[in-house]
Amino acid sequence: MNAANGLDAQEIENLQKSAKDAILAIDSLTPEQLLTKTTDVGEMIKYYSGLTETMEGRRVGLHDLSYQLLGISLAGIGLMSQGNLADWLRSGLIWAFIAQALASLVSLVVFMKQSTYRYPFLRLTDIGGNQWKWFYHGNPSIKDIVPRALCPERRSARTQAPYLRGLAFFVSNYVSESPTERLKADLQQLYLLQVHNYYKNRWYLSLARLRTWSLVATVVVFVTASASVALLP
Repeated sequence: MNAANGLDAQEIENLQKSAKDAILAIDSLTPEQLLTKTTDVGEMIKYYSGLTETMEGRRVGLHDLSYQLLGISLAGIGLMSQGNLADWLRSGLIWAFIAQALASLVSLVVFMKQSTYRYPFLRLTDIGGNQWKWFYHGNPSIKDIVPRALCPERRSARTQAPYLRGLAFFVSNYVSESPTERLKADLQQLYLLQVHNYYKNRWYLSLARLRTWSLVATVVVFVTASASVALLP
């Protein structure tokens, strides 16, 4: 039993079977229904792709802001250490810059962890989203290509050969794909994009909350540090 979510392997397998059975219901659609739904799914794929791209742009924007604030904070600490300001003001500013620098470092680490996160649903066989037409994970030959930029691979067996095998695999699947199979793959892609969009939204909001609270913490630290020095006898 998985204590984290209360589901054991058998229950997960049953859920996968239920999902696959739902996908198989597509086989009962008429050609007209297939055409209508395939067109509709294609439009929704574009819609969710656009949403995710926008959200990712905002997340990257917060990441860039963290770099900028980190640089400003470090420069500010250096300047305040040599500044000719009142002791209470200099102390408050130094601690405020330290607080902001620490918050920026935390934000940068969180962003990197988010960006290297391995989506757990990708481990689901057949229905995890890695379809041959949408993700390179679905084409085993592509993953055999050695992508090193430094000390690049020269052997054709590790570069050209897997490329050609992957091309044959891709074209063969495309030619043999029926309207029914196309809709099945597209629906899985659409759902994957919904879940992916959920992750990106949650990650962006977590970074936004972190930046908001860092601002509050910086003000509190400034006031506390300044007051403690100003009230010294």
